[in-house]
Amino acid sequence: MRKIWTYLMITILIFTTFGALDIAYGAADELGSVAEPAKLVVGRGVKTPVFKAGGEVLLVVPVENIGGTAAENVSISLSLEDVKDAPFRMERTESKKKISSIDARKRENVIFFLDIPKTVEPKIYGMTVQVEAASGYSASEKIYIKIENDFKVPALRLAKLEVDGEKLLAGTAKKVSLTIENTGDLLAKDVEVRLGGFGSSGLTLVSPIDVANLKEIEGKRQEMASFKISAEEDLESGTIPLDLILTYKDEDNKSYTKESKIYFQVESKNSQSPDLTFENIAYPQSGVNPNEDFTISFKVKNNDEGEIKGIKVGVDAGTDILPKSASIKNISLLPMGKEEEVSFTLFAKEGIESKNYPIKIYIEYEQKSGKDKTTESISQYVGIFVNEESNTKLTPKIIIDNYTYGGEYTTAGVDFPLTLSFLNTNTHRRVRNIRVSISSEGEIFSPVGGSSSFFIDEIPPQERLQKTITLKPKADAAYKTHNVFADIEYEDDKGNKYSTKEFVGIPVIQQIGLMVGEIEWPQEIYVGNNTAISIDFYNVGRSLIRNLIVRTEGDFEAKGNSSYIGNLEAGKDNYYDVTIVPQKPGMLAGKIIFEYDDEIGNHHAAEKEFNLTVNEPELPPMPPEGEMDVAPLASGNSFKKYGIPIGGVLLAGIMGIVYYKKKRRKLEALSEDE
Repeated sequence: MRKIWTYLMITILIFTTFGALDIAYGAADELGSVAEPAKLVVGRGVKTPVFKAGGEVLLVVPVENIGGTAAENVSISLSLEDVKDAPFRMERTESKKKISSIDARKRENVIFFLDIPKTVEPKIYGMTVQVEAASGYSASEKIYIKIENDFKVPALRLAKLEVDGEKLLAGTAKKVSLTIENTGDLLAKDVEVRLGGFGSSGLTLVSPIDVANLKEIEGKRQEMASFKISAEEDLESGTIPLDLILTYKDEDNKSYTKESKIYFQVESKNSQSPDLTFENIAYPQSGVNPNEDFTISFKVKNNDEGEIKGIKVGVDAGTDILPKSASIKNISLLPMGKEEEVSFTLFAKEGIESKNYPIKIYIEYEQKSGKDKTTESISQYVGIFVNEESNTKLTPKIIIDNYTYGGEYTTAGVDFPLTLSFLNTNTHRRVRNIRVSISSEGEIFSPVGGSSSFFIDEIPPQERLQKTITLKPKADAAYKTHNVFADIEYEDDKGNKYSTKEFVGIPVIQQIGLMVGEIEWPQEIYVGNNTAISIDFYNVGRSLIRNLIVRTEGDFEAKGNSSYIGNLEAGKDNYYDVTIVPQKPGMLAGKIIFEYDDEIGNHHAAEKEFNLTVNEPELPPMPPEGEMDVAPLASGNSFKKYGIPIGGVLLAGIMGIVYYKKKRRKLEALSEDE
């Protein structure tokens, strides 16, 4: 009977102890479990936006809360690396936004309205997004936008020069009108037209102000500026040059200056009317191209009272414009009151500067005065504008007008096909015997399965031809856009040789490589026990792993299962551990999930699956009477958590039972003695 009571008391003590421990540890887990704070990530998974210059655009910046609690009173601000190089007008841009709350695991899109001017330089701009929350959390992230611009900046030039009466007369003042043309697409404002170089020229401005102000000149439009110029009385007949200085600004107040020469014909006050005059002078008014023939024609009229013999008519255009026909023509006899038309064919040399060139036309003739003969001459200048930039009709040019490389990016160490489209921009002439050599800066790219050069037989006018070459970036190529150069040598249909160099930009990214190790957990796992599992992982690639998040899923409870690692540099490693609580025995399946971004914002995910064998909770065996050895508990984390406290409680209980039995035996012995 005593043994039965002893076993019964031990059993009650054990169950009471385990129940109290479960309640205590459950309460401790609930009190110790704290929600993960808010963590904000900017721009994850978003590609670089591309905007056109010349209008208002919307920049959408996603802000994601990857933490376990809501982020309150979130402030998002936008700043530039270089304010002077801003791709938009900062005074028109609201650079700070506020969001009252972003819930856990939620994303909010923040919209900034950007006003991009037409004058912005086309390129990729970097900006910094700063986020702050009421909890004191703050973070920043760099984002990029690409600006494209199809507008041509304002460009002013002298289109026409007009003088009352065609010439300046010595001793008089005349109005001079300058027609200024804006050949660009954009507005030119605050235009100042200035004349200079007066010095000892003999010409002076009637007004002391040498600047004519024009408010603005729209793209492809003309405006006129006027001056009043006086010629000194003692000036000889001839041509006098002055300086024309044009200063102006574009819509964003960027300043421009252009200087050129203009020429004025001056007639002496004491000169007699010439016996011969120029009539009906005709020459190109809209400009000419290099290597393109043009004609200057006029009539020579005899205003004398008699016939004139031995007339020579010629042109002198200097070294940049050359005659194609004879530069001097003879008129043996020109009767009184008669006129004769003459013409000269000229052309501008290739490679000269785009500007207005003066061409002198002159007449030499013999004048009889009694028995004496004298040679007289008169001259006049015409201005020919040479537009070297429009020389496309005669000089064939090859450009790369399009190219593809199989996607948005190429990968270091991986072959890719580069397809180049070669366009003959000339509208009249074909190109032939074309040799193209491909190279790259720093030998980043190398050809695969062939040579770096290839040959094209010919390309007709305004036609294009495509060629594909396989290239391979170096395995250690840096993450950026690298240039590929094409050196092009070719001939026109007359055998003239030309060469040019084109280049294209090819972005290269590094392969991202996340390697995960084996999952570790205790040898024995029991229902209801806290079980720690862990795993190591490594960045075995050459590029940065960004915004790495690790979490656990499975048929069990997990405490703090999501962990934000952030960035993991190439060659670095880290680990992840989590505590799980199985709720039922048997085989339980789970997985550890890795989510992260690469350097260009692409999102990646990887999983590591595992299976756990979970046992029922074990009770210690009942010892024989008189033996109170305590059975060892499960090893590992379970033993640390439960074994030591349980052992202490059992030891105290056993000592109490032994004491109770000894005392009762003494009482019984005393009773028998009595």
